[in-house]
Amino acid sequence: MYRFNFEWQILDLFNKLSFPIITILNWALSFLGGGEAAFLIILIIYYCFDKEKGEKIAYVTATSMLLNGLFKNLFLAKRPFEFEGKEYLRATLNNDLPVTLSDGATGTSFPSGHSQNSGVLYTSLMLNFKKKWIKITSIALLIIVPLTRLFLGVHFPGDVVIGLGLGILAALSLNFLYDFIQKKNFPLVYLYGITLVVFVPFLFINFHNPSAGDFFKCFGLFAGFLGGCLIEKKFINFTTNINYFERGMRLLIGGIIVLTLKSNLKDVFLVFGDNYILDALRYGLMTFAASGVVPFLFSRRGKNNE
Repeated sequence: MYRFNFEWQILDLFNKLSFPIITILNWALSFLGGGEAAFLIILIIYYCFDKEKGEKIAYVTATSMLLNGLFKNLFLAKRPFEFEGKEYLRATLNNDLPVTLSDGATGTSFPSGHSQNSGVLYTSLMLNFKKKWIKITSIALLIIVPLTRLFLGVHFPGDVVIGLGLGILAALSLNFLYDFIQKKNFPLVYLYGITLVVFVPFLFINFHNPSAGDFFKCFGLFAGFLGGCLIEKKFINFTTNINYFERGMRLLIGGIIVLTLKSNLKDVFLVFGDNYILDALRYGLMTFAASGVVPFLFSRRGKNNE
């Protein structure tokens, strides 16, 4: 994929500023555009503040992640540090760093997944929550997260600009679609089902693609979380109208269970081999537990817990 000279110049400029403390700060801020941070923020909303909005933001964000995976597999663009003589651009490999850091640079480069994640997630937060501090924080992160990917040397400027734009566009269009479906009183299961069906063919197309791992994991996340939400609606129907102590305990218990599954399911599945389908199933089980099984613990009076 063609890269402009000014992109290399920008990356070299950021690299000159990559002192250890600056690199660590950018690494920490970059986490806020990763899939783990998105999952955590969605769980906080879903478990503790607004179940319906949490489900909507989960749908919008997961769909955007799947689109990002498709684009990455289509363009197969190399990252800056993968070009000969440019290995020094990867800031986390700086020998002066006191700790080993993971920059989350998996898969290919275009478009930037962290930038697209931040675009879709933080734009969705602004669309669904009107509090001023959420708007200010979200706007700041829409700017900061893409810049961190340049500081870390894992993306070109074009990657982050296009990624951010795609994320914002996905947030605007998918939130509108979701609201339209709800206003027309169509069952959300239709929307979820149609979205899954649209992406299913790409599972077969990308099955032998060595860069398609993230796409399969995202597909599992999408299917598991939204499938669990439908189970929760039918059989549990927990409420977020609780005090802050209960919210904290809910998040703590749910988080421990999800992290335990994430840490142990991989070892269990390795018994059966190591392939994309098992990765999708593993991530699907994890998010299904998060949205459809763990909520049983929240429902003190069963289905009538409103």
